[in-house]
This record gives sequence, structure tokens and C-alpha cells, in this order.
Amino acid sequence: MNERRLSLWVCQPATTLSDQWNESADITAAKEVRMYEDQAKGRTEELKGHAQEAAGRFSEDDDMRREGKARQAAGKVQANYGETVDSMREATVKNPISALAIAGGVGVFIGLILGRR
Repeated sequence: MNERRLSLWVCQPATTLSDQWNESADITAAKEVRMYEDQAKGRTEELKGHAQEAAGRFSEDDDMRREGKARQAAGKVQANYGETVDSMREATVKNPISALAIAGGVGVFIGLILGRR
């Protein structure tokens, strides 16, 4: 299996440093798009909720107003989730050793809890 990987690697054409840089930039841009996806969806749902609540107020439909408020709350939760994931990802990239230590501590804690049962 290692020989196969080695032969595939040898057969690939050599890339220049600028090609590697561009590929790295493309991967980083793709990750940033995924990061902001939850935030964008959340903000969109929040705006839809505002519009639905306003329509409910205009038409004096209490059910529509409540549904709009619920949609706003769901949008806020989703946007906050996206922001939290982004901040955790950034903290993990900046301090990988701390992130590993925290993950190890959580693993030990869960192991202790499950081991008592």
C-alpha cells in the first residue's frame, strides 16, 4: 500500500510554490465559506421572522406574529451557534496544545462518569 502511494506521488507533476500557495488560499476560502454558512442562514431566518411578525401585526393575526417571533428566535440561535463554532475553531488553531488538553480532560471526565455505572 505504501509503494502504491509512493508511485502515485512520483507520477504527479511537480508544482511550483505559487501553485501550492494558490491551492492553500482556495482551501482557506472554502473553509471560510462553510464557517459563515450557519451565521448567514440564521440571520436570514431572523429577517424572515421580522417580516412575518410585521405581516401578522398588519393583518392582526396573532398566530402569524407568534410564528414570526419563534422564527426570529430560531434564527438568533442558529447565528449564535455559527459564531460560537467560528470562535472555537479560531481558538483551536491559535492554541492547539490547550485544545488538546481540554479535549483530553473532557474525555477523562466522561470516562469516569461512564465507568461508575
